[in-house]
Amino acid sequence: MILIKAELANFSALRLRNSINKAFEEAGVKGPVVNTISKTLGENLVIITTSAFLAAFLAEKQLVWQSLIRFKRLQIDKPWQKVIIYGIPIIEFSASDSIALVSEEIKTFNSLSIISKPYWLTSAESRES
Repeated sequence: MILIKAELANFSALRLRNSINKAFEEAGVKGPVVNTISKTLGENLVIITTSAFLAAFLAEKQLVWQSLIRFKRLQIDKPWQKVIIYGIPIIEFSASDSIALVSEEIKTFNSLSIISKPYWLTSAESRES
């Protein structure tokens, strides 16, 4: 889970992690919930749960720990991929709507879900040769 625009005065990842886990223990939750906390280059905190818990649990139980740190909003981190595809047969994908066809091929024959429109890394002129 990511805490956006967290106030980080006197920040100690260990102290904060232990405080959150203690708050959960006092709320009757067995075992530690938070594994690690790290600060990003900006003003955000990344909270990693132990294997027994998910980030959604932290978000759902925000009342247990929210008094321990101030932040603007929280977001559940979602896995994503950035993929570069090499060796595409240019002849089959040379039409003006070729990128739409590439997108359709990816959706049909892979387990990747596409969020944004694919794009060529090279110009049309480069792909001609």
